[in-house]
Amino acid sequence: DETYVVGMLADSVKQVFELTADAIEPPPRFTAAVSTDYIRGVGKHREEFVIILDVTRVFARDAQAAVHASAGANDEEASD
Repeated sequence: DETYVVGMLADSVKQVFELTADAIEPPPRFTAAVSTDYIRGVGKHREEFVIILDVTRVFARDAQAAVHASAGANDEEASD
């Protein structure tokens, strides 16, 4: 397995807070058309619901796509 460094850039951050583990519940079940593969759980902060992303899975998929796209571009350059 190869290791890749991946980063994320946010345009803005409105608020940062901590949730205790007991304040986080598993993602709700939606219909088959809605995937919760990238949702780690949901929590409640004050009176608002917060969706907690599973960033490991998000980055893993994005990193794989970027690597494949880069490899494809390199293959095209090599064949020119």
